[in-house]
Amino acid sequence: MVVKLKKRKSNFQNFLIPTWIFKERQVEKDSELAIISARVKVYTEKALLLALMDGSEFWIPRSTIYNDYNENEKDIFQDFLIDNLILKKKNIDY
Repeated sequence: MVVKLKKRKSNFQNFLIPTWIFKERQVEKDSELAIISARVKVYTEKALLLALMDGSEFWIPRSTIYNDYNENEKDIFQDFLIDNLILKKKNIDY
């Protein structure tokens, strides 16, 4: 599957991603996804409150996160593969 990935204010690039990387949820072909390094502060059944290294915090729906993560690891930064549309909508600059 080919998806467009963006990491740390760089331009989108096409990558061939093995399907086992993604959770069971389907990813649209040619999706624009972003990799964000963040820490889980709080979580609910439907969303995560993520904290970036600069201290900014924001809620992200679980349905927009495409990789596995450990919600109980609150002391470490993890990489999250997130739908870029939600980041644009929330004006998150990463």
